[in-house]
Amino acid sequence: MEPFEIVILIVLILFVLISIFLITFPMFKQRYIRRHLIPFFGKRIYHLALYNDFYLINRVNLKIDDDSQAHIDHLLFGEKFIYIIKDRFYDGALTGNPLDANWMYYAKFTRRGKYISNPFLVNRVRIEKLSLVTGLDPHLFINLIVVNDNCLLDEITTPDNMTYIVKMGKLEKLIKAIEERDIDPIDPEQLDRAVKDIYKLVKGPERG
Repeated sequence: MEPFEIVILIVLILFVLISIFLITFPMFKQRYIRRHLIPFFGKRIYHLALYNDFYLINRVNLKIDDDSQAHIDHLLFGEKFIYIIKDRFYDGALTGNPLDANWMYYAKFTRRGKYISNPFLVNRVRIEKLSLVTGLDPHLFINLIVVNDNCLLDEITTPDNMTYIVKMGKLEKLIKAIEERDIDPIDPEQLDRAVKDIYKLVKGPERG
């Protein structure tokens, strides 16, 4: 093989390798960020609870019926409200009506969007179930979706003052504003019972 032919072959191999890297890199980058960012969300919420002396229970599974369960990422118990937190990583943009069954998610490096379940409605089912389990007024629960800071929220509005989607960097400011509302705090004994009831759901019944 002539030296010129060897150079051409090396250039072609490098071109193929670079093309493969450019095609697969966004996918692997998204997986890496998703894997490391969600635990980071949990740490941020933990420090928020610790700083404000709030109760926090993570990874709560509630039985909806014989065939399905509802998973709650974080339950944050404030002085006036209980926050049902669903954390999600979206490497792109979200758009949708707060009352629609589905939203559209446009991932980076793709032109076509895909339907996702409306997280507001998904969380609402969890609130209804928790209200039944704890006996607490459903109006004490805040429906809260937390996303990564670089997620684009394309004109997503909130249907009421109990439902929010917020970027992680603004979560603490939002909760502070909600807790400053001019209403009475949750009765401490009632709150303590609710925390214990939910904790039992997470840990399961004690064995004698």
